[in-house]
Amino acid sequence: MAKRLIVNADDYGRSRGVTRGIILAHQAGIVTSTTLMMNMAWVDLALEMANQNPNLGVGVHLVFTLGRPVSPVDQVPSLVDEQGQFWSQSVLREDRARIDLGELRLEFEAQIARFRQSDRQPTHLDCHHFLYLDPLYFRVYCDVAQAQGLPIRMPLPVTVQERDSQVIDMAEQYGVTAMDMLAIIQQDVALARERKLRYPDRFISEFFGRSALSATNLKRILDSVGDGLTELMTHPAFPDNELLDSSGYVDERMVEMTILVADEVRETVRLQGIDLVNFGVLA
Repeated sequence: MAKRLIVNADDYGRSRGVTRGIILAHQAGIVTSTTLMMNMAWVDLALEMANQNPNLGVGVHLVFTLGRPVSPVDQVPSLVDEQGQFWSQSVLREDRARIDLGELRLEFEAQIARFRQSDRQPTHLDCHHFLYLDPLYFRVYCDVAQAQGLPIRMPLPVTVQERDSQVIDMAEQYGVTAMDMLAIIQQDVALARERKLRYPDRFISEFFGRSALSATNLKRILDSVGDGLTELMTHPAFPDNELLDSSGYVDERMVEMTILVADEVRETVRLQGIDLVNFGVLA
């Protein structure tokens, strides 16, 4: 079985700098896939640049915790505050039932529909911020993916061996107990399997955060890629004022981009016999 790797860059269209950084990381580096935030100001530029790079797989980065909805606000009132902005992660963590799940599905479908109005079809779905791992929201994510016939990012270990080795670290990362994290993993994986969704065999999130950003660490990650289909999450970008105003992860994105285009990283991919692909292989 071949080693196949999807290197996905999140947040496409979030700002001009993010958009251009992802394109550079694709053209000169190992990025093969990205996901577009359909409620951001730079969607048109992102689609235009994607059309100039046909080998870049482009999916939809579903959003419900940043910016404004694509749907008319009066159709999704439970998703937004008095200014018409999506509720923040912190607000939703405090009150999981604040939003109407039917409205959440309507908004997800509207974001996908807006993408489909372009000349391209989405390769897959993932979601902005990891709040969507809450089974309450993950069910909506899976239902929409099933209805749309699209593969998904599965950001959780799907085998018992991987689950047991990762659950404590994941619990610390997401700020829950190990038992709660185990329950989340079990429920979400069961949901995806029940709906017979397509997703990679393994998800890697270890190339994120200042301490993880080195060519040495990325080469270690690449060395660990085994047979089957793996997704690696990345966030390359040129920092700009728009990103500075809306994200706490800014300078790190430039570091990511620099590493993703490094000769030694591309050489590691070659030496490991890794086939760089996008979510189109799951079509």
